[in-house]
Amino acid sequence: MKFLVMRALPLGALIYSLSSHVEVVGKQVAFVKNAVNYVIVQTNMTKYALSIGGYISSTGAPPDDLEAYLDSSFRVMGGRASLDPWGRPFQIYQYYDGGEDTYYLVSCGPDGICENDDDIRVKIPLKSFQDF
Repeated sequence: MKFLVMRALPLGALIYSLSSHVEVVGKQVAFVKNAVNYVIVQTNMTKYALSIGGYISSTGAPPDDLEAYLDSSFRVMGGRASLDPWGRPFQIYQYYDGGEDTYYLVSCGPDGICENDDDIRVKIPLKSFQDF
């Protein structure tokens, strides 16, 4: 019996130690996945903003149905162009900035709550494609 207890204690300590490492590794994996999602969304939003800017410049207004516009204009692997990596639709915000309208393409970020620090915003350039 004493032999089993002497062998079980180190094994229990090892299992406990590994379980705490699994939690740390899980947090690290979540952090890396979130960082990759930020890079993907920023890259995609930059492309989308250029296209939307051309649309606004030629029509005078953003697309009525942003989701349909993005899904019909762009292809992405494993999903819809109109959704950010967290599965939420992109939005367009319009601000009046010093005499002119300024538009931003916005992802509400991983928490899904807009207008806070984890949002990702890309300014939509209001020029035609010939100006670039």
